[in-house]
Amino acid sequence: YLKNYVDAWTIGNMSVFYKNSIIITASALVFVVVFAAMISFGLVKLRWKGSGLCMLMFSMGIVIPVQMVLIPLFTIYNKTGIINTKFCLVLTYIGFHMSLAIYLFAGYIRSVPDEILEVAVMDGCSVYTMFLKVIVPMMKSAAATVLVVSFFAIWNDLIFSMTFVSSTAHKTLQTGLLYFQNE
Repeated sequence: YLKNYVDAWTIGNMSVFYKNSIIITASALVFVVVFAAMISFGLVKLRWKGSGLCMLMFSMGIVIPVQMVLIPLFTIYNKTGIINTKFCLVLTYIGFHMSLAIYLFAGYIRSVPDEILEVAVMDGCSVYTMFLKVIVPMMKSAAATVLVVSFFAIWNDLIFSMTFVSSTAHKTLQTGLLYFQNE
């Protein structure tokens, strides 16, 4: 019955859950894509001592299991007073999806020939201009890949939203659907 959908939307607070999921997912995706692209460029194309070790540390972040950090993160968020907010979810998603995004961006940036960057430097580009005007337009397909992979992982996440958020005003769609199903 169509009335069941209307009841679920109004009585079950689905509009609030949708809004929260959209805000949290969009915020986390913007930060993940922007920061991961800049970090990857700095690690791959700018030559500095320790960049290989730093890239290794970011790559090792992919294998950290979520369950291992739930209690320490909950303790930190509780002591800082950001538990039960959208900010703690956005911060957690940024931290957990940054490693994979950096890995994917770095793989793409490695395929960009150094000669293109050398020509940009000869034309008078600074590092920032080179990144914004040369690298970013070439990374559209890598950014799309990172966006899709991260979007589905963040949108479908249940464990972080159940652990860090207990208020109905800040729950995401997945948590809201779980509680709605139980009702």
